[in-house]
Amino acid sequence: DTIQSSRLSNNDYTEKFVSLFSDAVKLQLQSDVPVGLSVSGGLDSSLLAAVTRKVVGGIQANFNLFHFSYKNEKYDTELPYVEQLASHLGWKAPSVVTVQASDFPRLMERVLWHEEQPFPGAPTFGWHKLYRKLQKTPVVVTLEGHGGDEMMAGYDYYVGSFILDVMRLQGFPSAMRALESI
Repeated sequence: DTIQSSRLSNNDYTEKFVSLFSDAVKLQLQSDVPVGLSVSGGLDSSLLAAVTRKVVGGIQANFNLFHFSYKNEKYDTELPYVEQLASHLGWKAPSVVTVQASDFPRLMERVLWHEEQPFPGAPTFGWHKLYRKLQKTPVVVTLEGHGGDEMMAGYDYYVGSFILDVMRLQGFPSAMRALESI
């Protein structure tokens, strides 16, 4: 189905998305090893944590929360949200890995080798340090919300592409309505 030919309402799309997302989480949680949940405090990982909680009946049994944080408080804006998320869910606080300025030159070659391509910035160092820490724990599987913000236009720079898609598929008046609703 395309957007043009669809007869589904926004509520129908929402219900379908939640159903598919919940099923995906259920499948990923079928594990006989400890599962880690990497959370950032953003929409994607918060949604993942909330659905995980629902799927497991609220019990934080076989998994733990993990987060990387920046030592400089000016750039560490997510940790309070992660702690609030854990508290809201009734789970233990996340295990936190701290990224410091001295990590960048020290880890550059190793991170670049693992990435096999140029990478967009500092978070890649955080993920690297977090995964290295996870190697020293019983956690073998991690669930993450990477890509959720991009998929749902969670960043301002995706709005233009979204409006162009609406214009191409539904015409200019629909694109204007979509733009006005943002």
